Amino acid sequence: MNSATPATLGAISLGRIDQGGYGISYSAQLPPTGYKVFLALQTDTSLLDLTSRSAKGVVGTDNLPDFLDLIDAANLWGKSAECRIVVKRDGRLVSRSDPKTLQCPVAPYTHGLGTDLLNEENVKDFTYSGIKDGCYFNMPAIDGFTLLRLSEFWKIFFNGLAIVVAVTIDALVTRRLQEALRRRRAGLLVAPGAGADA
Repeated sequence: MNSATPATLGAISLGRIDQGGYGISYSAQLPPTGYKVFLALQTDTSLLDLTSRSAKGVVGTDNLPDFLDLIDAANLWGKSAECRIVVKRDGRLVSRSDPKTLQCPVAPYTHGLGTDLLNEENVKDFTYSGIKDGCYFNMPAIDGFTLLRLSEFWKIFFNGLAIVVAVTIDALVTRRLQEALRRRRAGLLVAPGAGADA
C-alpha cells in the first residue's frame, strides 16, 4: 500500500454494545509486514491499532474500552469527531483515508448513586440523542434468556411454546364453560316440565 492508494473508511453506524457499540469497517489491500493500520480519532496521534483485526469489524468488545479511552483522552464525550484509517510504517505516515463523522457517547456518570444524583447541577447536562429508545448503544433487554445466555432460537421457541400453552388452556376453559352453560340450560328447560306433571 502506498500514499496513492489510501484505505477507504466505510460509513459509521451505532450498534449493539455486546458487539462493540459501533459498526466501523474499511477496505484496503492488506499491508505487508512492517505496515500498521490504525483508526485515528480526530488527530493522527489519537490512534487505535487495527493491524491484527478484520477490516469488517474495527471495534469489538475486546477493544471498545481502548476506543472509549481515546474518546476520554480527547474530551470528546457527547461530541462529533472525525475518524480516519491511517497506515504507518516505522512510525511514518504512509496513507490516510477521507474522514467520516462519529457521534461519541455522552460521558459516563461517575458520581455516587446517592442523593447527589438528584441535584440539578449533576443531571442538567444529561442528553441522549442516540438510537431507538434514546440510548446510545442498542442493549438487549435483561431477562432470563440474557442471564442464562440462551440463543435467540431458544427465546423464540419458548415464547412460541408459551403462546401454544396459553391458547390450549384458553380453549379447554372455554369448552368447559360452554358445557356447564349447556347443562344449566338443559336443567332449566327440564325443571318447568317436571313441575307441570306433579
